[in-house]
Amino acid sequence: MSIMISTDDLEYRTISATRRRTLNDGSKTLVETKVARDDFINLEYEVGTTGEAGGDWGHGSRVYLRLENQGSTGWKITATDNKVEIILGGDGEIEAIKQALRFMLQTLEEQTQEEQTQASCKGESK
Repeated sequence: MSIMISTDDLEYRTISATRRRTLNDGSKTLVETKVARDDFINLEYEVGTTGEAGGDWGHGSRVYLRLENQGSTGWKITATDNKVEIILGGDGEIEAIKQALRFMLQTLEEQTQEEQTQASCKGESK
C-alpha cells in the first residue's frame, strides 16, 4: 500500500507492510514496516512487540525498533550496551524522524492494546 503524507513543505511517499520477524534472541513478533521517501531522504523504519508477558528480560515481552538509512539520511549513531545516541543533520531529517517516532509509538500502542484485548477475551489478566 502506498500513501502520500504531506508534512509542511515535504511530501513523503510511504510504503507500509506487516510481517513476522524472528529477533536475534530467537523470539518472534509481528512487525510493521514503513519506508518514507522524498527527494532527499530514504528512511525505512520498523517496530513490533510481543506484548506484555509478565516478566523482565528472561521471561517478559520484547520490543523491536529499527531505523535503516536507505540513502541520503544525514545521521550519526553511537551505540553501547547502556546507550543509543542518534544525531540527525538536515531539515528533512526533522520531519522524517518525527514521522518515524509517531509511527513507532502508534504501532506499539495498537499492538499492546490488541494483546490486552486478546488476553481479556481468554479470561487472562496482564
